[in-house]
Amino acid sequence: HDALCLQSNYACLWKKYGDACMLLHPINDELINIRLPSFTEKFDENKIKDADGYIRLKKFDLLQRAQKCFMQAIRLKSRSSVYWSCLAQCVYIQARYHSNDERMLLLSFEYMKVALSLKPTNYLLWNALGVIAAHPGRFKKKHEISL
Repeated sequence: HDALCLQSNYACLWKKYGDACMLLHPINDELINIRLPSFTEKFDENKIKDADGYIRLKKFDLLQRAQKCFMQAIRLKSRSSVYWSCLAQCVYIQARYHSNDERMLLLSFEYMKVALSLKPTNYLLWNALGVIAAHPGRFKKKHEISL
């Protein structure tokens, strides 16, 4: 957090902070209650601050924060397949958290396609795209898969 406050123009710092926010996603939500300093009003909208200016985050809050971090990294370095794939994975996890939200699954799929367009020979990205595409409920309305 402190590094981002000092050097917010480094995409790699945003990516690392997003990674840190994603670390707890496999843990039961009831066990997660993280207290972090607030960034900005825009970044932490609708979050209640305590007397010290800190906010409390649950699992979904951390996933949303990770998504914002990856999006900021992409704003700074849009041609990075790594940042796009991290964003896709983050949105995919959020979709699963929200009972397989189809809109988020589709968004995750689109983000992963962007990552693949930047690095089409990366087999890990192809594999991740396949996982998203094969997810149950992914094509409830018979969406076409276009690569």
